[in-house]
Amino acid sequence: MPFARSGPVRIAYEVEGEGAPLLLIIGIGSPLSMWPPAFVAGAARRGFRVIRADHRDAGRSDRLDHLGRPSRLDIALRLTAGRRFRPPYTLAEMAADQLAVLDELGIRSAHVLGTSMGGMVAQELALLAPERVRSLSLLMTTTGARRVSRGSGRVWRAMVRPLPADREAAARQVASLLRLLAGEKLPLDPDEALARARASLERGMHEDGFARHLAAILDSGDRTRRLAAIRAPTLVVHGDADRLLPLAAGRAVAEAIPGARLLVIPGMGHGLPAAVHDRILDAAAALAREADQVEGSSGP
Repeated sequence: MPFARSGPVRIAYEVEGEGAPLLLIIGIGSPLSMWPPAFVAGAARRGFRVIRADHRDAGRSDRLDHLGRPSRLDIALRLTAGRRFRPPYTLAEMAADQLAVLDELGIRSAHVLGTSMGGMVAQELALLAPERVRSLSLLMTTTGARRVSRGSGRVWRAMVRPLPADREAAARQVASLLRLLAGEKLPLDPDEALARARASLERGMHEDGFARHLAAILDSGDRTRRLAAIRAPTLVVHGDADRLLPLAAGRAVAEAIPGARLLVIPGMGHGLPAAVHDRILDAAAALAREADQVEGSSGP
């Protein structure tokens, strides 16, 4: 298993395919195995060298339990009253982890595709090191503005529900959450959801790590004004049936980034069912080709 070093933190990663580098950044609390295998394979078929990394505190990357777990009170006060607190680490530090992977691979710049929290990390990456981002595809994510980021209470309660100690029961709960997030209009296949849940629990999902990721999200606040500095060609993809981050969140991202394109997928919730793979990957690949033509290069 290859690792990159981001300061004192080891970040595990995997690479498959050949071609222009595409960095996939997954969502909160998730290891790289949470990406649907068919989505990853579809990206590779479109001529990308697909790079996935486990976030710190997930998968085979280092766990940072020595940093402690944010208290439920701190998180609740941030959610309800906007009270600030100091997180164990920031989204910008998580973006630096992704840069460490590119450095380890000797990649000068990459196309970047992030989903949910991964889209927030991707935004920070484009702000932190704009020269490293050839194109930016942001799936079902947000600016962090509270007015556009308020999802269903039922979904959030399911997100933070403790996992059972029994591994198979935990896998069923994670699979149920994935299907709830995806919604009923473009549902996630039950067998695929369970397979991804089992693989991700086996690779490493930690409730304390989830809490530290959530703290980083809450601390990041509203990025709307900062996003005006992004110059990478940007695609924003959002479903009109997303109950975790409403469509207003995606619209806000597209409005905040100069020249960003918005792709709204009818019936898509907060998930990546097979029915949406081709549409998303085709749009991201087209954006990448345009960006590479402008730069005159598709090499590392």
